[in-house]
Amino acid sequence: MTDRDPIVRTFPMTLEIADGRTVVGRCVPYGETAEVSDRGGPTYREMFVRGAFRAVCRAANRVLLDVEHSPLVANTVGAGRELVERDDGLHGTFRLLDTPAADTALALVREGVLGGLSVEAIPLGPGRRGPNGEVVRTACHLDRVALCRSPAYSGAAILAVRSVSHARPTVLDELRPPADPALDARIAAYRARRT
Repeated sequence: MTDRDPIVRTFPMTLEIADGRTVVGRCVPYGETAEVSDRGGPTYREMFVRGAFRAVCRAANRVLLDVEHSPLVANTVGAGRELVERDDGLHGTFRLLDTPAADTALALVREGVLGGLSVEAIPLGPGRRGPNGEVVRTACHLDRVALCRSPAYSGAAILAVRSVSHARPTVLDELRPPADPALDARIAAYRARRT
């Protein structure tokens, strides 16, 4: 493997709201270490930190959403609308296409079959070593995000699937509904049943 070869990392997601065709979620958790392997090579420990995806945040529309990193065009089910780095990770908003493949992917997300987000990224440099010997990824080019089944990290989450007007740009803060204590209680009860 060279420094420019893509790496694929998969993170679990939690579906909180199922309404519409816009998926909002944390694509990559920051500060969480996981044991990973690249193309069947030796395993090692890895962690991403804030700033690793800074450059791609200016071009979210170039990041495609697919199903399990399939190279087939038919499995491209959406595209990025917004990517934002926060202290806890890289958060993204993806609009699903109006295609049969996207409809199927959305149904599988709602049913919990596609329970993870996976990123395909190219490390920009070797990273640095953390205090426990882990590889700390400080700069990466994000190429694709995929809906998938098997997570490697435990900290990514789909925060919502919502309807969004095509008339205005999608922004994470605009997607958040007003506080609803009854809905918050229902979500908490749902989460408690799933654990």
